[in-house]
Amino acid sequence: MNIECKVGNISVPFDIWNPASKLQGHHVSLDTETAKIEAGRVPALVIASATDGVHGFFIARQHLPEFIKAHANKTITLHNAAFDLAVMEQAGINTAHLIKTGHIFDTGLLYRLLKLADTGSCHGQWSLVVELPVGADHRALAERVQTIMIDEMRTVVPDLPVSCEFALMRRWYKGAKALHVNGKLVPVKPSITPQGTKWIHDEADNMVCNPQF
Repeated sequence: MNIECKVGNISVPFDIWNPASKLQGHHVSLDTETAKIEAGRVPALVIASATDGVHGFFIARQHLPEFIKAHANKTITLHNAAFDLAVMEQAGINTAHLIKTGHIFDTGLLYRLLKLADTGSCHGQWSLVVELPVGADHRALAERVQTIMIDEMRTVVPDLPVSCEFALMRRWYKGAKALHVNGKLVPVKPSITPQGTKWIHDEADNMVCNPQF
């Protein structure tokens, strides 16, 4: 199977990926397509697509970990990486290693700056994930990062209102809300009820904590 994908003057042939195939470019753009998105849940990966601008592949869910391993020396470009990385992690990929070794590039951050410069606002809701030690004062650290983000954004858009909210999670959840217990910021997880999603204390103690801003 071969599908020609065109964007403007660029035309790239896409085929089904197999372990004998490899993209040659240094940068690989990757996107994930998922099952229906529900609040508080990371949706299941259905299929992924990747290209180096010359060739492209459609990658079945079960083959994505092997595809990432085969392209371990590449920089992987995502758009809204927080979402795609959560989907990839659920599909069995060590996303923390990709991040720590500098193999992830997020065009969504640049998009936000361009939209701010062009229209004065960001389109949609975007998030930033920061890893913190389990035993830290998470509220103090989250508030510190919140202050830095607001202060730095005000240097770019001094005439616009700037806000930043955070929530603490042991893994990324879309739409998470902050929860304080006895004045302490605690990790949350979703509880799906007939009335909607409720964010409750995630009391597990064996995972790293990630505040989302």
